[in-house]
Amino acid sequence: MKFRKNDILGILLAAFAGPGLFLIIISAYDLWDHRHTPLLGFLATNLAIGGALIGAFSRYIKNIYRFISLIFILLLCVFIVKILQWSGNEESNLKLLFIWIGLIDFLILNVIVGWEFLSNGFVPAMDRKNEKIPSPDIATEINEG
Repeated sequence: MKFRKNDILGILLAAFAGPGLFLIIISAYDLWDHRHTPLLGFLATNLAIGGALIGAFSRYIKNIYRFISLIFILLLCVFIVKILQWSGNEESNLKLLFIWIGLIDFLILNVIVGWEFLSNGFVPAMDRKNEKIPSPDIATEINEG
């Protein structure tokens, strides 16, 4: 497989999305004191796998502006949560609202990446494969005729 210009986004995502999301989640939920527990390893592994999959499938993302806007919304939610934590509003409903908005945005981001991969990568590949394989009816006609 040859690298193309739009693969740069995937390489950057694979390199920085997992560690970046890990730091964002640790900071937002204040998990710094869980150093010797399996929580951090479990969280880092899941985020690294997710970041690697997004990076690998970013080649098939056609609507890049929708993808970047969802990442921007996620980072904005994290920034607002951090500001609310620093200002002393740690137990406010506003902080909980932005945590939920960020969580839903992250889920939508994953669904969009999966949909873009299916519609722009997997389905066209299966269509090309089906074009190469002759149907059974044509094969019997060729053998009989």
